[in-house]
Amino acid sequence: MIEYPLKIKYNLYQITPVAGSLVAGVFLFISCSTFNSSPYWLNPETRSEREFFHGFSKVNKTTSSVEYINKARIQSMVSISQAIKSDIDVKSINKIKEVEYQGLVNNFQLEKSYEMISTVRSNLSIEGIEHIGEWEDKKYYYVYNRLSKSVYNKLLNRKISKAIELAENNYKEGIKLLNFNPASSLRYFITGLKALIPYQDQLLIIKNFENPEKVIHIDLELRKIINRCILSIQLIPIKKIQTTNIVTRQQKQIELISTIYSSDGEKLYVKDLPVLFNFTLGDGILTEKMISDKNGYIYCPIQKLNGRNQNYQIKAKLDLELFTGNDEIGNYLFKELSGTYIPHTFFNIDVEPLVIFLKSNEKSLGHVMSNPLVTPALIKILEEKIGAIFTSEQYDYDFILELNIDTQKRGEVFSLYTAFAQMSIYFYEDNNIIFANNFYDVKGTHTNYKKASQEAIKKLAEKVKEEIGDEIANQIIE
Repeated sequence: MIEYPLKIKYNLYQITPVAGSLVAGVFLFISCSTFNSSPYWLNPETRSEREFFHGFSKVNKTTSSVEYINKARIQSMVSISQAIKSDIDVKSINKIKEVEYQGLVNNFQLEKSYEMISTVRSNLSIEGIEHIGEWEDKKYYYVYNRLSKSVYNKLLNRKISKAIELAENNYKEGIKLLNFNPASSLRYFITGLKALIPYQDQLLIIKNFENPEKVIHIDLELRKIINRCILSIQLIPIKKIQTTNIVTRQQKQIELISTIYSSDGEKLYVKDLPVLFNFTLGDGILTEKMISDKNGYIYCPIQKLNGRNQNYQIKAKLDLELFTGNDEIGNYLFKELSGTYIPHTFFNIDVEPLVIFLKSNEKSLGHVMSNPLVTPALIKILEEKIGAIFTSEQYDYDFILELNIDTQKRGEVFSLYTAFAQMSIYFYEDNNIIFANNFYDVKGTHTNYKKASQEAIKKLAEKVKEEIGDEIANQIIE
């Protein structure tokens, strides 16, 4: 008994160049002596028996012997594959007619799913192929394989029986848990349906375990109950609209609860339900996959909101792929089920302006300046960069920004006086320092200390405009 994979790749017969030349030489030797005695199966009439899937190929010998031999063998197997696909197409039509005849409305567009049957079936190994022969003449190379339909159907029926048994067991387990653990039920139902996908051209029937005199079309029943489960799941935000500011926005989380209504109308909280989160407005960093706890609650931490948007939106939706898997059948089923409603909800996060109470102490050589230079420069930078609002109301703010600015004398050389400016900054929330920084040794020189001090203050203000202001703004938001 020979086993060929129906889905052929080019290297089906892996032969090294040297070995290939030897094999080709043997075939050439044999063929030269038999050109005038062609095999019976070259006659098309001998390949017309309906009880077989026939795989005949005829390849022009215009390439190397290794290449045209491999090509002929592959084409022979592809011919069998195409014959099986045609058989599937016919049975698919019969399946639809039978479903309609019995009054089972095709709500789930079964005909579209048949496109997947031959693809999945082609990945199943085909046993029982007969290798009838290979032959060549001066111009062509011929290969003939065939597969008995009775053998194929016996093997197929055996696999169908196992698939139905698996689907039935998963269906029963899912029914048992439906009112206790809906997420687990959904996993059982989808696992059962996945087993049946390659055989949907067949009538897949089990006995109704509640009424043995009736039958259940198990693939249709699983589709129906899967869609009903998905449509029944609700994701409810605990707080749909949240407000934050440019600093505390990095310490947020969104919360929701997952529920479903049982067949008795009872509201159930769904545990172990996988949910995906992603930004639909704005951008940021969050935990993308979360699972509901035993009470149905789901918490998604938001590590960071990127940019300086005033509004962000986050979508939460059922992680359907975690149920279907991402194998070939799983990907197909995911696309099919995604065509219906997938439970989801949205969260809106509004970023409010940052209200800062400013405590500034700007001095020159220890004396408070009547016309400060550094403080207004920093205020302007923070208003532009982070949208900060400064207030003098001591009880209506989010944060406190404390500035201490002063200059010191550093000596005189050849009647040129030097002073250095320095600035310390503290950023508070509820008397807790979020960050602190110091900027030293901004030098000013002039003909006396007063003017040198004023020059140092001017340079510090310029430095705030050019670089220090950006650094402070980044420290606030990061």
